[in-house]
Amino acid sequence: MPPGKLRDLTAFTIAIRLATDSSGLSSFERIFSYAVTQQEANVILGQWKDGLVLHLRTGEKSQEIHFGALGVLRRDARASLVISYDGNTLRLYENGTIRKTRDVGALRFNAWEGFYPLVMGTDGHGNSQWRGTVYEIAVYDRVLAPEEVQGCNGADAPAAADPWTGERESNKTEADGRPSPTGRSKSQAAEDTRPVIQYVFAPENTYATGFSGGKALAVRDLGRGAAADLVVPEYFVPYQRVYLGGQNDWMQYTSNWLDVAVNSLGFMPLGVLLMCWLTGRGMNAAAALCMAVSAGFVVSFGVEYLQAFLPSRDSSLRDLVTNGAGTLIGSIGYWGFGKWGIRKKPKIICPGKRDPG
Repeated sequence: MPPGKLRDLTAFTIAIRLATDSSGLSSFERIFSYAVTQQEANVILGQWKDGLVLHLRTGEKSQEIHFGALGVLRRDARASLVISYDGNTLRLYENGTIRKTRDVGALRFNAWEGFYPLVMGTDGHGNSQWRGTVYEIAVYDRVLAPEEVQGCNGADAPAAADPWTGERESNKTEADGRPSPTGRSKSQAAEDTRPVIQYVFAPENTYATGFSGGKALAVRDLGRGAAADLVVPEYFVPYQRVYLGGQNDWMQYTSNWLDVAVNSLGFMPLGVLLMCWLTGRGMNAAAALCMAVSAGFVVSFGVEYLQAFLPSRDSSLRDLVTNGAGTLIGSIGYWGFGKWGIRKKPKIICPGKRDPG
């Protein structure tokens, strides 16, 4: 968790070397995030379709910046991507070539939450998982010079031409026969331009550790300052379990009616079957309606509660409400259709109800 190393930035550069196995078509998939969820986020670097997208929270919590470009992530192709901000302009580079710029003005990061975890390949709950390989990621509190960005023009470039690796090797200068805590001599420490966070995913940069009582592998943070080593547990453990969360997601349904339809339609048959069964056993329609809707909510609550333990699912209050609404619609629909059907004299037989002949 690196709050002290990333807060109150005035400029930054995020440099990442990766290869994706994902199409990014199903959702916005997180590659690197300093966040819990989409709503509880400081910064998220992710993939959507074949594009790289930066989701950045600045100033007040309600202000968000989205920046990215399509066509920079191709399956099974290594890429070196750099996003920088110089105090006014965001720039995206692919293999040393600039792909997109955007003037956003002065941004402030003092509102970033310090307790959000740093997570790779997903968010804090294990949702929106990204599939691919990250070879190295570095976050600077400055803008890389053009020659440094050009040095990242391909994953197959020699190590000596790599500003990340090359700079790291040059930082092994010894002072009085011993390396300094930052890896530089005392005279160089004031000019330490290494990234504030740097992970190189190679065996020599890892060590065994524990996490939540289980086994884990830690990746050393090679950046300057207090280390923020990245812990990779043997089994994913959510940052926190959320039961019936999503109170901040209600407005998403105004732009995604498909979710409303799916959740409602999925429980409408349950309302129909329960009404059919209850009225078939002699229960009056009003009592059967109350019983059916209550049962729908109980079933939905059980499903949503269990989903809190599944990394790929969310336990959502909005789903509980729309599932219950689907049960209600199905129950009322059966009740109304039953009355219409009696007038038209169809032959409808429910479980537990005898055929009058």
